Amino acid sequence: MNRFALAACFVTLAFPATLFAEPATQAGAEELAKHFQAVLGPATSAVQVHPEGETYAVTIDLTNAVGAIQALAASGFHFGMTPLDVTLTDMGDGTWSYALHQPIVVSYSFPGEVPTSVETSFGSVKVEGVFDEALGTVRSERFEATDVVTTSVQQNPVFGEIVTTQRHATQLNVTEGKAGVDGVDLTVASTITESSGSTMLPMPDFGLVPITTDIALTTVDGEIKGLQAEDLLALWVWFLAQPSIEAITSNPPALKSKVEAILPVFGNVDLSGGLRDLSVTTPVGVFTTEEFLFQIAMAGIVADGQFHEGIEIRGFTAPEGLVPDFAKGLVPIDLSLGFTVTDFDPSGAAYVLLKVLDQPLGSPPPAGFEEALLASLLPNGAVTVTLDAGAVTGRDYKLTYEGALTAGPAQPDPTFTARLALTGMEAIRTAMQSAPPELELGTAAMGLGAMGGLAKPGAGGELVWEISLDETGAVLVNGRDVEKIFGNQ
Repeated sequence: MNRFALAACFVTLAFPATLFAEPATQAGAEELAKHFQAVLGPATSAVQVHPEGETYAVTIDLTNAVGAIQALAASGFHFGMTPLDVTLTDMGDGTWSYALHQPIVVSYSFPGEVPTSVETSFGSVKVEGVFDEALGTVRSERFEATDVVTTSVQQNPVFGEIVTTQRHATQLNVTEGKAGVDGVDLTVASTITESSGSTMLPMPDFGLVPITTDIALTTVDGEIKGLQAEDLLALWVWFLAQPSIEAITSNPPALKSKVEAILPVFGNVDLSGGLRDLSVTTPVGVFTTEEFLFQIAMAGIVADGQFHEGIEIRGFTAPEGLVPDFAKGLVPIDLSLGFTVTDFDPSGAAYVLLKVLDQPLGSPPPAGFEEALLASLLPNGAVTVTLDAGAVTGRDYKLTYEGALTAGPAQPDPTFTARLALTGMEAIRTAMQSAPPELELGTAAMGLGAMGGLAKPGAGGELVWEISLDETGAVLVNGRDVEKIFGNQ
């Protein structure tokens, strides 16, 4: 079990299966204690291990673990956590089952300009899983919690005490791990039910404004591929083994080799999820959304860098009476928006940064360092941001859009292309023209009409604008130079 470590035992804690379990021994308990101490810090009071038949009874007190926590206490930082009672079973095949079932309270506080204290209580926590030594992480895990309440208290120097609470009835996290092509592949799924929250939001000129939220269901699903689990754990253990910060900074080659070993950290991450039946209560009324969906995807520290983020809102409603009658058809009901960033190389940039460790820490970077870093990050001299196909839909209109932007040091004048398509132009203009005179929307309506004159017809009565900005700075709409058109008027 030379690679065994339960690095995050308080969140990854066991399918109890003892059919093929190895008997627990005192020698095994002592060996386990050494491994836990390597992962959590050398404090002997942090981990206690005792053999009990075919299982080991493990008590972990994280308030006594990791010297950094103790060092921070001198500056006013506080960390507290209920000791964890874990049942650990050697399955005899390089895997360990573990289980925990208890209430847990975690708290921390820190000083500063805005002193803050946070406490999270779990009415009950039940965790069951299997740790695989060969993977360096979990093979499977099921985390269940009920009656989860988080309370945050900030001492704001202007507004005084601000209390924020967040609670949910249940939380379920399921993780599965297996050996992948270039590391560990994990699938994750999380479900949270009956969430609610309240806070006092500081607003200039208004003071503290009460805000409450309610969410019927929150879900997150996804996968992490190519996670360098063992090397990440080795880096963590190496840091803990150093007697001081000076010992770390005085040995740049060792630090460099440990950091290089964890690259690319992971191959890619792809997560998606959403909030269902979301409502936000404010002094002006209740805003509701049937669904708020999101997606995040990113590559690790690899040569072909990629990042994607997208959101989608469905069934949005504003408080009754907040929107004047003339504008009700303009309020968005559904919205989708996403973008993707490509043409950058985080791997190249990482290795340029690591070269700094070839010289004594604290010395200035070598000549040309910043230029080399930028050149390695942007091998093509520019980054591309692609606006994914999206839409805003209201009662009387629908606007769709997509586009791409390229910019960077090799291209000082950015270029972009975009396509906009709108149905319901007349309804929008009519609404703007019927607005009260004091809102002065007449000029905006005229400008909208001018934009309509530049459009070309599309399918289903759409008005279409194909827009581009070239390297000369000219803005073209459907092939027509906008500056020349409006400059001649």
